[in-house]
Amino acid sequence: MSSVGGSAKILTVPNSPISVAELYSSRTATSLGLQWTIGGYGPTKDGGSPVIDYQVTYTTGSTSVVVPNILVT
Repeated sequence: MSSVGGSAKILTVPNSPISVAELYSSRTATSLGLQWTIGGYGPTKDGGSPVIDYQVTYTTGSTSVVVPNILVT
């Protein structure tokens, strides 16, 4: 994930991914795998640049947590 204050300048926010699903076969005691369909990305949605990373959050009750160490393949 890009560090805050890095050289990246976000001009537009791409659409959120759709059809998010867990890959149960990759679940371990400390990790899980997710797959999703790109949700409307393209030059009009990403400013003409490729999406290079993602931020994943999960919510429990009223608390949201950003998940560290996202590996995208």
